[in-house]
Amino acid sequence: MLLSDLDGAVVAGDSALRTGITNADAIEAVAGSWMRRAASRTVRFAVPLLDDGADNPGESLGRLLLWRKRFPRPKTQYEVRGGGRVAFADFGWRKSGVLGEFDGKRKYQRDLREGEDPGEVVFREKQREDWLRRLGWTVCRFVWADLFTPDETAARFRAAFRDAARLPRPA
Repeated sequence: MLLSDLDGAVVAGDSALRTGITNADAIEAVAGSWMRRAASRTVRFAVPLLDDGADNPGESLGRLLLWRKRFPRPKTQYEVRGGGRVAFADFGWRKSGVLGEFDGKRKYQRDLREGEDPGEVVFREKQREDWLRRLGWTVCRFVWADLFTPDETAARFRAAFRDAARLPRPA
């Protein structure tokens, strides 16, 4: 996958918003001054797509992949509560009952506790996903390699949306 100007702009913009380097108002102001420049088309597309909830470039690129495939815009860092527990999914579509999770290797390394076997992190994540499914959510995961096969990745998400449509909505 070669990054387009739009991909790079959204990854950089998401990161700048997430880290607090800038805010949406400042980006809008700068974007307005670019409207007569060569990059104005990229800016016009990128600015409305920015989201401070993207935790990493994979989430930004995954969100763009889904946007290009005409999925509704997800809520990022979607909060799920139930049974006294709280979790955040990378993407959430409440009306559809679907959660999207981007899994990079760093996620599992970051969650590794001192002296813990890496398998324990995977086991905790599996338990978390089982809990989300018990609450009525349909979970669709993707990884870096899936960004290189957008049609197949979109097909998996479409299947998740179809599956979720057959289930009762999460509370």
